[in-house]
Amino acid sequence: MKNFILSLLAFGAFGSLSAQSIQVTTDVPVPAMSLIDLNITHDFLGFHVKNITGLSIDVRVNRLVNDIPAGHDTYFCWEYCYDPSVSLSGGATAGGLAIAPDSTADNFTFHIDANGIEGCGHAIVHFFNKKNANDFVEYVFDYCTPNAVGIADEVNAANVLSAPMPNPSSQVAIVRIDLPRNTDNTYLAVRDLAGKEISRFAVNQSKTSISIPTSQYSAGLYYVSLVAEGNVLATQKLIVEN
Repeated sequence: MKNFILSLLAFGAFGSLSAQSIQVTTDVPVPAMSLIDLNITHDFLGFHVKNITGLSIDVRVNRLVNDIPAGHDTYFCWEYCYDPSVSLSGGATAGGLAIAPDSTADNFTFHIDANGIEGCGHAIVHFFNKKNANDFVEYVFDYCTPNAVGIADEVNAANVLSAPMPNPSSQVAIVRIDLPRNTDNTYLAVRDLAGKEISRFAVNQSKTSISIPTSQYSAGLYYVSLVAEGNVLATQKLIVEN
């Protein structure tokens, strides 16, 4: 399998600060951006999900964001491999994969298939404790096909969207956007933990700041994504406090 990597950053994943029982490591770091073959499934392997507590826990997987071009597929294996249409392991009411104290499960894999269609995509996966949805570790998967020429190929994901300030925020959070040029259909999307879009702000200038009225949101964790030409260019976490 061809597995091309764009070395924009050392890692494309980050763990929640609230994780209490789960530790996830990988044999090979997930890159900030992957360049995938048009016709060969791109496989992310070598994940190790460890229970770092003294009690058994049930761990589930949720692909809570799946912004991909029409015709692309992403899917994951956890206990067994799920259909691309499934985002939550085990269904709506099932238990998670039981992991004994100080033990590790090594059977998670993530897969992307472009099915011969050019484009860029963005997915976020949560490993979480079934008894506490706020006890999680998350990984971000960003990718483009080699011939998906556009703004996504021109930017460094680390620089185009700043972290919200202040963060946590209770009134207004400001993000700075720094694109190399003006683009069509560019906007800032704010999503909740379930992946539902809460707000959308038009971006009409390549270099600008946008104020997010966090006083209008419920307390919790949100994702702020910069979208241009149908591609998610960068995502930042935003914590709202009331």
